[in-house]
Amino acid sequence: MDAKTIYHEILKESNLSATRFRINTLKEIDMAGRPISRNELMEKLGSNTDRVTLYRNLQGLCDAGIIENVDPEGSGYFVMKYGKKAHTQHHLHFECTACKKLYCIHEIVGDISKIPTGFNVKSFYLLAKGTCEACSTKT
Repeated sequence: MDAKTIYHEILKESNLSATRFRINTLKEIDMAGRPISRNELMEKLGSNTDRVTLYRNLQGLCDAGIIENVDPEGSGYFVMKYGKKAHTQHHLHFECTACKKLYCIHEIVGDISKIPTGFNVKSFYLLAKGTCEACSTKT
């Protein structure tokens, strides 16, 4: 099954219309291989992309559980939450302060299983900020 068909099926299973825009958005998020920002998505989807349309579709895909916004600070970095590349394990995210890209560092995991009884975790996020390897070599 090709990628377009897979995205089409994911959307249908979530009771969302499989529009070309949604399929292309899922493809870009899936192919990024790391959390991708709204601004990067705007660039990849092309100059004719309407910002409001993108925001609404991203919110709809999040609400449907297909993608996840992994940036609690609000910039909006998105990953697949559905399928083979699901972003499921709690792990460190590294934000490059130079290029503004967000990377998943799967080797550093967070364990919330030892949260004391009575504490109700609403969200959990591990974030490190600095410069990525590519940006570090530029200086």
